[in-house]
Amino acid sequence: MSSEYIPAIKFNWLTQFYDTVMQLFMPEKALKRSLMEQMRIEKGHRILDVGCGTATLDILIKKAYPDAEVVGIDGDPKILEMARTKIKKEGQNITLDEGMAFEPEDETGFTAAGCGSGFCPLIAKCEKPYVLAS
Repeated sequence: MSSEYIPAIKFNWLTQFYDTVMQLFMPEKALKRSLMEQMRIEKGHRILDVGCGTATLDILIKKAYPDAEVVGIDGDPKILEMARTKIKKEGQNITLDEGMAFEPEDETGFTAAGCGSGFCPLIAKCEKPYVLAS
């Protein structure tokens, strides 16, 4: 993580409260369901969630579209640890990688990309034009 990195809710010590903050101050589930609809996900699609946070969108996608491959990236290792715990609890198969949207290791081959966190200023490129910002 670079020295210029700013966590989603500004301070590292607040990271543990990320899900609570999102639930209290944003219509998170409604926004994420709307984003899922816009992605037009189908069986076998590869979905990239840029700035995946605690993987709420990733889990919703995987539950609704179990045959889709879901990959989340986030620059915050603490939030990815929280995401992995949620994914394990939900029994889902989702890949999470530490990384930044402006330096993805593999930005091709995805059917759709979204920014589930609501804080993402940049979306990685995809092969198809279903790149959406929330």
